[in-house]
Amino acid sequence: MARPDMDPDMDIVRARAAEVAGLMKTLSHPNRLLVVCELMGGERSVSQIEEASGVRQPVLSRELARLRDEGLVATRRESKLVFYRLEDARLRALMEVLCASWGSDGRVAHPRATPALPDGPQKTAGPDMFPVVEGKRRPRVRMKPDPYTQGS
Repeated sequence: MARPDMDPDMDIVRARAAEVAGLMKTLSHPNRLLVVCELMGGERSVSQIEEASGVRQPVLSRELARLRDEGLVATRRESKLVFYRLEDARLRALMEVLCASWGSDGRVAHPRATPALPDGPQKTAGPDMFPVVEGKRRPRVRMKPDPYTQGS
């Protein structure tokens, strides 16, 4: 039962958070994102996806297999050619929102500006790239004894 001070939709979000996080994790790899963006235009053969995305065939096969295993794409075989298409309507809806937020009409386009926050100025990005956050990477800290392993 939802608490009266909470939005009732939050119960749905809580129940499905792991599923949505899994989808986002799958899409978080640039190659898989490129493949999905290419498939937004409709069914494509592996060679068409390779040419449009720039992802080379061995890597592309691995990424397509991952998307297929997750149930996000489906295949159709025609002789020696394998065609891929988006299978999950939720993925298409998510990608439409992402593409729209990037200023694209169905394919990923580099933004000229990032959306402004309600009271903030609009930041512009270069014509060929997203804004980049730069910083120094810190080395990992190793704890001894490791608190996550049980006594060895």
